[in-house]
Amino acid sequence: MAFGCLFLATARFNGIDLLADVIGFLILYKGISVADKYCDHFKLSKKICFVGIFVSGVYLAMQLVQFFKLIEIEQVLNYFSLAYAVFLFAFLIFFFLSLKGIAEQTDCGMLALRAKIGTWIAPFLVLFARFMYIFSVVNTNLDAAFANNIQLATTIAELIFDIYLLILVFSFYMTICLEGDEDMHSNRKSRMPNPIEIYEKGKNKYKNGARKKKK
Repeated sequence: MAFGCLFLATARFNGIDLLADVIGFLILYKGISVADKYCDHFKLSKKICFVGIFVSGVYLAMQLVQFFKLIEIEQVLNYFSLAYAVFLFAFLIFFFLSLKGIAEQTDCGMLALRAKIGTWIAPFLVLFARFMYIFSVVNTNLDAAFANNIQLATTIAELIFDIYLLILVFSFYMTICLEGDEDMHSNRKSRMPNPIEIYEKGKNKYKNGARKKKK
């Protein structure tokens, strides 16, 4: 889920989001599906995330059509961008509520508080940033420098949101998932090591400040 959150940020190039949200929704859906097996709080988030795969896919396709000038759909794209911003806003609210629910269930009060704060701040920040970006694109009579400043500000706002979301989701992983890892049995022969295991493995390579020599 943390990795999927990376793609919810915006990196625009000539109207195309290089960090395609559809990739983020695909990865998020995989992560949420795993969490849904162990926690009922993610059921609604999972359903909305599934819809998000198709909605964000259509959004990316429309951006590509406009970029390559296959069909002139600039006005339609602007309206769809507004609708997509509202959809993303709704998904983020339910996603934060899911995080808040699992934090309360596992008696992690501080994580629940951070998720609650995020519910009322982060989605609104993203919605405002995307609306302002569309406003700067649609209103061609704006001063060019002013429009560029708006677009820069929206990019920074979304970057702040994404950093907060990444830290929050990773905090949930470190606090809740690792502690319950022994209860989440896997039939796979191998799995990716978690950050703690990577850290411990790296630390064991050193002894008294010097790297151990291979025998």
